[in-house]
Amino acid sequence: MQNKSIQKFFENKKSEAAEFLSDLIRFPSLSGTGEAEIQDFLADKFKALGLSVKTELLPEKIKEHPAYTRADQELDYSSRPNLYAFLPAESKESVILCAHSDVVPAVDWPDAFHPKVEGDRVIGRGAADDKGHIASIYFALLALKELKLKSKKNVEVQVVIEEE
Repeated sequence: MQNKSIQKFFENKKSEAAEFLSDLIRFPSLSGTGEAEIQDFLADKFKALGLSVKTELLPEKIKEHPAYTRADQELDYSSRPNLYAFLPAESKESVILCAHSDVVPAVDWPDAFHPKVEGDRVIGRGAADDKGHIASIYFALLALKELKLKSKKNVEVQVVIEEE
């Protein structure tokens, strides 16, 4: 019976999920320059689900690490936080759900940050890589909350910058 409740939940949330993903796409969160606004938006959304949330800036000293990969341009980390959200369970074990909020520039795609919904598909920059994954994480946690389900393990959500 629980599986049918979960399936029905997701069927009933299709248009809400498409709108949530569209909201994420509207953030032109270009890698290296524009992740702060989407991270703030997501922090509020995860807090509303009852998760504890923190954001953390990367230290400027990261550029001194031997494994640091230099970009084509000098990057500033002073206002581009990673986001961490936590849903506790009665377990010492955790499952980590990780996605990235940055996207690559939309060369030759003027409407990349103006999403379109066509049938069951949302089209826009980041829909598949990786904002769709962020939406999936959010709706999985929303299902837990609205269906009053408990995770057997702690859930650690990480939405990181600069994956691209």
